Amino acid sequence: MRIQRIIIITIILFINFVWVRFSFAAPINNKFGIHLAVPTDEDLEAAGQLANSSGGDWGYVTLVIQENDRNTEKWQGIFDRLRRLHLRAPLRAGLQMIQPPRIPTGQDLYDAIMGHVE
Repeated sequence: MRIQRIIIITIILFINFVWVRFSFAAPINNKFGIHLAVPTDEDLEAAGQLANSSGGDWGYVTLVIQENDRNTEKWQGIFDRLRRLHLRAPLRAGLQMIQPPRIPTGQDLYDAIMGHVE
């Protein structure tokens, strides 16, 4: 009975830790990327070559969206270009310092977002 339990546990561990990792459904993820504070077309091209240079695909480019830079046409153009270059873009929200320094409330965040909605 004990040997059967050991065999079953071994099979379950094999399936969970080995077989699942070699599944054809799982996409290969590129783990490389770069940070761009102010993205330009030339910077995006260079970032695409750098992030995907090691044979990977869909590298990362971290972008900062400043609080006063909410031009949706500009950002849509950047995201369209990132898609063509096979780049993913985690975003950082660049906010201004609250005076006096304090933890922002839900109302502060709402005002920051809704103040820019047209």
